[in-house]
Amino acid sequence: MNIGAALGGVIGGVLASTSYVELFLGNAAACLLFGVVVAVLLRDAPQPRSDQDDADTQADRAVGYRQALADRTLVRFLHAIGPLALWALVGAAGLLSASSVCRAAAQRPQWTNLGS
Repeated sequence: MNIGAALGGVIGGVLASTSYVELFLGNAAACLLFGVVVAVLLRDAPQPRSDQDDADTQADRAVGYRQALADRTLVRFLHAIGPLALWALVGAAGLLSASSVCRAAAQRPQWTNLGS
């Protein structure tokens, strides 16, 4: 696992507990750093050499869903990730509705003592 993914949540939580401004400034600095790194690395990217290369590039861009879905590896990946994405979407909706119910119950204490 990536160390950035492992520590990102912890660092974000600590920063959010102190100040959201620091969290957003840190995010802005990380985005700017990424932009600089990409700009430096893409400076040496190869450029098309002739009109023939431009024609080949335009022909390569004329790819539709039919050609993409003919790739069996891509289709297997989409089949694998589809249920996970749906599960995450339904889970997020459930969490949102549960949190709204909890907030409503906290605002109305008589809801918590329904059995007594």
